[in-house]
Amino acid sequence: NMVPSDVILNLLDAVPTMASCGAICEKYWGYLPLHSACSGKGNRPRLNIIRKLIDIYPEALIAKAGEENITPLHNACRYVQSVEIIEMLIEAGSGALLMGDYRNRTPIFWALSFRRDYAMLLASSCPEALSIPSFSSHSNLPLHVVCSRQNPIFG
Repeated sequence: NMVPSDVILNLLDAVPTMASCGAICEKYWGYLPLHSACSGKGNRPRLNIIRKLIDIYPEALIAKAGEENITPLHNACRYVQSVEIIEMLIEAGSGALLMGDYRNRTPIFWALSFRRDYAMLLASSCPEALSIPSFSSHSNLPLHVVCSRQNPIFG
C-alpha cells in the first residue's frame, strides 16, 4: 500500500533535514529521498512530494548516488511515467542534464534507452548534452542510441 502524500508531507514539515539524508544500503548508497521519489518503483511518483523535496533540499537535484552514480533526473528518465516530473526537475535545476553516470551517460542516454518520449524535451532543454560521449564500448553519443535497433547501453 502506498503511503498517503499528506503523511509524507507532514513528516517533511516536521523534520525537513530528512530530505538530505542518504540511504546506506550498498546498491542505493547515498540515494536521497528525491532519488527514491523519482524512481517510481512500486509507486507512482507524486508531484507534490517531489516539489517539496526540491524546495527543502535543492542540492539533491545534482547529487549522484547509488552503484550507477546517478542523479534523480537519471532515475526519472528511466522510471517516471509523468512528463510533468521531468519538466519540474529540469526547471528546478538544469545542471543535472550535463551530469554523467558511472559511464558518463547523461540523462538523455537514459531517456533514449528507456523513455524516448522524454528525449526531445531533454535535448531542447540542453542541446549540449547531445555531444557528451559515454565511456561505453557500445555507443559514444546519444545519436548512436537513436540509430541502433537494440538497446546497446542497458542490454
